[in-house]
Amino acid sequence: MKATATAEQIRDAARAIRAGRLVVFPTETVYGLGADARNGDAVARIFAAKGRPSDNPLIVHVRSIDEIDGVAEHLPSAARRLFERFSPGPLTLVLPAHRALPRTVTAGLDTVAVRIPRHRVAQALLAACRCPIAAPSANRSGEPSPTTLAMARASLWRASERRTADDEITFLDGGPCEVGLESTVASVSEGRIVILRPGFIAADELRLAVPDAEVLEAIDAAAADRPSSPGLKHGHYRPRAAVIAHDNEGESLESLLSRVFERERAAKVTVGVIGIGPVAGSIADAFAQRFTDSVVDSGVGPVPRVILREAADERDYARELYRWLVELDVEGAGLIVAVLPPDRGVGRALRDRIARAAGA
Repeated sequence: MKATATAEQIRDAARAIRAGRLVVFPTETVYGLGADARNGDAVARIFAAKGRPSDNPLIVHVRSIDEIDGVAEHLPSAARRLFERFSPGPLTLVLPAHRALPRTVTAGLDTVAVRIPRHRVAQALLAACRCPIAAPSANRSGEPSPTTLAMARASLWRASERRTADDEITFLDGGPCEVGLESTVASVSEGRIVILRPGFIAADELRLAVPDAEVLEAIDAAAADRPSSPGLKHGHYRPRAAVIAHDNEGESLESLLSRVFERERAAKVTVGVIGIGPVAGSIADAFAQRFTDSVVDSGVGPVPRVILREAADERDYARELYRWLVELDVEGAGLIVAVLPPDRGVGRALRDRIARAAGA
C-alpha cells in the first residue's frame, strides 16, 4: 500500500486538527473524516459536514494501546488481549468512556468506540497531532463509505456544496483502502464479547484470541433505540440505484429474473451485477439474454445495458464493494443486483453491508 500524502501535508493536517478543523484521512478500512476527539465544537462539525444524525456515535482513533487511557476509563483484560492480537488493524472495541471525553463523540452514551488504525498515513497523522481523532467514514451520511480519496471528495461535496472558512476540510491521500469494509465492532466485558457490527475480523478469530470468553453476535443490535456502535441504527451504504440482494444458494436464477422483471421500470433500466465470479458473470449473461429477448418480442429497442463487476474472492469483493456501488451510479445503473457471498468470515460482513444497501 503506497501512501501519497507527504510528511509536510501530514504536518499541515495535524495543525488543522489541533486548530479544531476537519481532516479526511485514509485508514486500511475506509477513509475517515476526523477531528480532535477532545474538542466538542470540532466534533460537532463532523456531524454537520456529513449530515449525520446526532444519536450515531463516532469511533475514536488512537495511535497505540498506551493512548487508550486518554479516552476510556479502563481497559478490560479481554479488550487488552484483543487489541494486542489484532491492532493496529480493523477492530473497534466499545469501552467505558473517559469522563473528560465530550459526549458529542459518544452520542450521549457512557461508552466509546476505540480503534487503532494500521494505515501508515493515519498513524503518522495521530503521531503528529498528538491527540485522539474522532472519525466516522468520510462521506455524506447514508451513502457508500469511501475507499478512495476521490470518493470522499465527491460525497462530502454533495453533503455541503458551500462551506465557510471555518468548515474547510483538509484532505490526505493514502491510495485505495486495503480492506474496504468498516472495522469489526465489539463490546467487551469480563467473560463476554458481543459483536455489534461484523467486519473483516470474524467471530471465530476473536474466539481463538480469547478462548476463555464467550463471543456472541448481536443480531438484534440494529433495533436498539440508542445503539452503542456506529452503523447500526440509521440507513447506510446506499447508492442512488435500487439494490437487490441475491442469495445464489437460496434463490434460483429464474426466480431472481422473475423478481426483477415483475417491476416494469426495472425491465427498462441499465442493470449492474456485482459479485464473485463466475456466478456473477452467469447472472449478468442471463440478464443480457432476457433483455435481448424482451426487445425482440416487443419490437421496441434499444436493448438495456448490463454492467458486470466480478470479484476474485470474498476479500476482493469487500475491497471493491463500495467503489462498485458508486461507479455503477455514475454509469447510470437504475438497478444493482448484488450477489451475496457465503455466510462466513468477511462474507458475513459483506452480507450485512449489502442488506443495508438494499434497505433491509
